[in-house]
Amino acid sequence: MEIREGDLLFVRSGHKKLDQMIAQSTGQNSYIHVALVTKIKPEVRVIHASMPAGCLAETLTDFLVKRQGLVDLYRINAPKNDICRAIGRAQENLNRPYNYSFLPGDEGLYCSELITEAFDGQNIFELNLLEFGGPQEQEYWTKYYAKLGMDLPQGVYGSSPNSLVKSSQLNFIGELSD
Repeated sequence: MEIREGDLLFVRSGHKKLDQMIAQSTGQNSYIHVALVTKIKPEVRVIHASMPAGCLAETLTDFLVKRQGLVDLYRINAPKNDICRAIGRAQENLNRPYNYSFLPGDEGLYCSELITEAFDGQNIFELNLLEFGGPQEQEYWTKYYAKLGMDLPQGVYGSSPNSLVKSSQLNFIGELSD
């Protein structure tokens, strides 16, 4: 399967509690993480934002090993110059901290926020109201935000891997394995 610069890697839910809550709270696709392919040669590299490292670049091999092969490849339907501009924007965010609150304007970025900022202005992704699922998921998220000294956000726009994958500009290519 051919991997191209600008492709997106969507990670399916594993067995961690936070993974399960993200998947259950944000949609039916059960994706919990997303990364951007930034370089093909000499070795495929990706940029993503993850806990606790924040925004980082790593090889595709390292990325897949850490994700236990639960990765789907999607291709964005956009001109090459738009893809290159998005990769440049993503690279400008390397070494930024992780945004644990998932709120816009907070320091750092979370995974899908990195992608929406990289492609900002290209009409590929829409921000949606942040979702916290049903009562069980909301209980988890209420405790999560309490640890951050915050109330559960209401009426705040953001993104998730599950909201990104709904874009009509994405095409499913296949499943990657480590």
